[in-house]
Amino acid sequence: MDGAFRSDFTRDTFDRLNHFSRVLEQQGRVHLEAEWNEQVDILLYYLRALTKDLVGPRVVRPDIAFQVTATADKPGQSAIPAQTVQTTGQTKVRRSAKDKTPSNPPDFYVWPGHYYIDGLLVENEGCESDTCKIDGTEPCPCPYVISSDQKSGSSQKAFVVYLDAWERQVTYIEDKEIREVALGVLGPDTTTRAKIVWQVKVAFKTPSGQDLPILENNDHEIEKKDVIDFDTNWERDWIDELQPAKPFRGMLKAGTSGDAMKDTSPCIIPPDSRSRGAENQLYRVEIQDPGLAGKATFKWSRENGSVVFPIIGKVEGNIVKLEHLGRDKRFGLKKDDWVEIVDDAILPLDTTPPANPPPLFQIDSVDYVHSQVKLKTGPGDIGQDFMKYPILRRWEHFQGDPKSDGNLTPGEGTTVIVENQWFPLEDGIQIQFQSKDQVVPESQSQLKGESGKTSEQLKASGPSRDIMYRTGDHWLIPARTATGDVEWPRNDKKEPIAVEPHGVEHHYAPLAYVILNIGGRIDRIADLRRTLYQLWTGPAGFATSAVAAEPALVTGKNPKS
Repeated sequence: MDGAFRSDFTRDTFDRLNHFSRVLEQQGRVHLEAEWNEQVDILLYYLRALTKDLVGPRVVRPDIAFQVTATADKPGQSAIPAQTVQTTGQTKVRRSAKDKTPSNPPDFYVWPGHYYIDGLLVENEGCESDTCKIDGTEPCPCPYVISSDQKSGSSQKAFVVYLDAWERQVTYIEDKEIREVALGVLGPDTTTRAKIVWQVKVAFKTPSGQDLPILENNDHEIEKKDVIDFDTNWERDWIDELQPAKPFRGMLKAGTSGDAMKDTSPCIIPPDSRSRGAENQLYRVEIQDPGLAGKATFKWSRENGSVVFPIIGKVEGNIVKLEHLGRDKRFGLKKDDWVEIVDDAILPLDTTPPANPPPLFQIDSVDYVHSQVKLKTGPGDIGQDFMKYPILRRWEHFQGDPKSDGNLTPGEGTTVIVENQWFPLEDGIQIQFQSKDQVVPESQSQLKGESGKTSEQLKASGPSRDIMYRTGDHWLIPARTATGDVEWPRNDKKEPIAVEPHGVEHHYAPLAYVILNIGGRIDRIADLRRTLYQLWTGPAGFATSAVAAEPALVTGKNPKS
């Protein structure tokens, strides 16, 4: 599972390198949710890989799906008055979400439809307005506004419109229909859901910081060669920068304190060599503040970040009123706990790293009578809109393992990343971030043809880059009382090896290359979408002449009749 999932799992067992085709249950055995989830992952991997092999990394049907236009006129139809469109460019991610009227007139529109990116089906249902309903017969485009600072200038400008899609979790908090109410108000939320969510984004510079060129045009049409070159280099110039290869997003290894004692690096903490936890746990280590080592920070949870509390009403100062305080002590709150407040407005932070991710807050007191907590500092505007499903999520943070002499780097609920140093979490569980000069493990790099290379060798064979930690990237660490250890990949010497982030993976596709005139209005648009030609359109629809179609596929008739 490489999406943004923070659920009460035991572990994530799917690994495509195992090449398993199915999960087979045996009679009379205990049912484990991890095995059922692995079966789903096996099937999803097959379907998405098949889709990508058949249609390529990105493609749309030959219609208006995700087409970018300068007006709300449906492509191919006569114009309609522009002032009739009164929607926003917000992506509709909830059935109960409401669109709002934009304060500024839209600069461009994106039309509804399907887009396949790396095998994922991305669906745009459109945006409702006073004059266009999603359940109507006509498609409703989604308008987008560009800031005046981006548009202003004394010369022409160019920008790229692209799509960013990823998979996230939806719980009963966001969708009440998921939970079976017959199980009680504080009854178990038996399952959650996964959902493909997306954003339309605008870039006036390349990911490496270069200004976009004003492409040559002929009779106001951008030259096809330039468009083809942009499409050909999309992965190299954009995807590899927006989402670098995993070794350049951080490498982490986990073990018990005994593993730290075997390590040859300094800063060793020498307590008991076993996990001393009383219960099985799924630890989650997640990047909070992005950047290089020494600036980037991490936070961690012993429950995979699944301990959450729905917020009721608006946050008043430092007081946060909650729907409940948890069903027991393990899943509850107490003084000095570190928490974060997130809602649907924070969802984009699971994508391209934000410059300032939402901070963590520390609890000052817990009011068990009124189901509310008082924070030591006020959250400001965060979590004020109940229509965005605000929640309070608990994270674990201590100044070192209370059962050892080690101390974590002090921070505001987070810890600054120092590479090649063991950090104690609790009960003997420790983690270490590796520096760029460490060897990239074969099991983590063989698919990229980078087996056995160091990061320095990788840099010599490609663009130079350092390890850049990205907000939202995470690692899952199952700890088991039966073995007194964590389940983690190890080398031939039984030493833990560093692995790449387990997620979050994002998928990008270009939509349009847009040229603005000096007045900041759209001059011309080049369509960057790849088009899918379907089999039933006949031989003229195939991309190459090497594919031969049976007469029955073309005419629908039996060739023997």
